[in-house]
Amino acid sequence: MFFLLSPVIQQDIFNKRSGMTAYGIKGALLKLVLIPLPPFSEQERIVAKIKKLMDLCDELEAAEQELDVLESRFEEYLPKSILQAAVQGKLVLQNLHNEPASVLLQRVRAEKARLVKEGKIKKEKPLPPISEDEIPYDLPEGWVWCRLGELCNFGVTISTIPDNIPDDAWVLELEDIHKDTGEIVQYKTKAERKSKSSKHVFYKGDVLYSKLRPYLNKVTIAEKDGYCSSEILPLQFCKDIYPQYAICFLRSPTFVDYAIERSYGVKMPRLGTEDGRNALFPLPPLAEQQRIVAKVNELMALCEEIKAVKTKPIEQRDTNKVIDFPAVKQDGQIQLAARGEIGKKSSNELMQTIDEMFAGDE
Repeated sequence: MFFLLSPVIQQDIFNKRSGMTAYGIKGALLKLVLIPLPPFSEQERIVAKIKKLMDLCDELEAAEQELDVLESRFEEYLPKSILQAAVQGKLVLQNLHNEPASVLLQRVRAEKARLVKEGKIKKEKPLPPISEDEIPYDLPEGWVWCRLGELCNFGVTISTIPDNIPDDAWVLELEDIHKDTGEIVQYKTKAERKSKSSKHVFYKGDVLYSKLRPYLNKVTIAEKDGYCSSEILPLQFCKDIYPQYAICFLRSPTFVDYAIERSYGVKMPRLGTEDGRNALFPLPPLAEQQRIVAKVNELMALCEEIKAVKTKPIEQRDTNKVIDFPAVKQDGQIQLAARGEIGKKSSNELMQTIDEMFAGDE
């Protein structure tokens, strides 16, 4: 059976086939096929070895499928891991000569108090002090925990009716923002939208956060002035908060998980204003915020390269090629894909067999 199934004999039979609609081979030709005949006892040993190796092939295939699953998740979770490392202070080195975030936060609080006193902004409800039980992880030296409501106008919006919106004004809806990346997939004007509902006003540089379905993670920075759906909150951060770093935090698993947990509503879950303001914010020094953003941008570009490589068509190879055993390089024709560890659950026997197969490949 194994002789008839071997690629060499299969190809020989294929070359001798005949027929138009249903191919076959004549018995007279089949009788002439040469068979390499070993002693009977060796036939038994060969069959036993083949069955053993086939079982290991099944194990290897299962390990490959496990790796395929990991690779598919890798592309999805790598950007999230980068953002999580960013807001935990693990992405760039700290510079102890930078002004500590505690001083920055004092300045932010003093500035807000001044604006309230001058009547330029309304006095907001005091935020509760941060308890030890709330803190999800330790921060590096120079960082400080604060609440999101201390750093921006979360939930404070300016609304306007459609009659006050120019026809050529940019009107942003939720479907225009790509989930996770924040990329704007389309720009439409009021005239194109034909929208009849009230909108929030936003300005260039505002951080636009979608409070609806926070698991979609739709956050972006306004490239110009415009108007948006009431489900999108325009956030204006204090001048000592780098908007791009604020976006890193709002997209991070820390905040997304918090927003999902605190959302209300079943079919249309959304994050409430009070819970949004109370969210903990890991605040680094301003200079470090900028270094973090630069590093995140660099790593996200590499993520896009990985995605591009995965979608690139794979070169078609001859699947009937017979590999010598033990395998050796023949003019560089035999190539082995490096995929890391085959799998922690793989048997020692499988790993030893793989080593034996490629013992000649130095």
